[in-house]
Amino acid sequence: MQNPSLAEVIRANNILKKFQIYSVPVPINKIVRSYGIKVFYVKLWSMKGCMMLYRNGAYMLIRRKMDIKERREIMAHELKHYFADEANDLFRFVRKEYNKRETTAKVFAACLLVPGFLLNTTPTSYSHLTTV
Repeated sequence: MQNPSLAEVIRANNILKKFQIYSVPVPINKIVRSYGIKVFYVKLWSMKGCMMLYRNGAYMLIRRKMDIKERREIMAHELKHYFADEANDLFRFVRKEYNKRETTAKVFAACLLVPGFLLNTTPTSYSHLTTV
């Protein structure tokens, strides 16, 4: 069986190739919307985001009061739940499975937003990026 983390790296790389993305920032809004997912920024108290499937539509709810970096991370994270068919699955699974799903979603989000090609370059090739 394939390592789940490796599977997420491969999935993220395939998306980057599909959309011909070779630089950062990765256009996560464009990627999410290309899959027909409608994104709404709403008041969420107990979570930062969630994926929902309703009447043949896919909806991503993102907490409104977050900075853009965190929104991007949550969008990528929720996209993994969409691909894994985990939308609407907020409370139906045991804690151990929940932790595994959340961990793989975090790995996927990191791989999508910080592509491996960026990590394999010399510092001068990405010195134009701003620091946090």
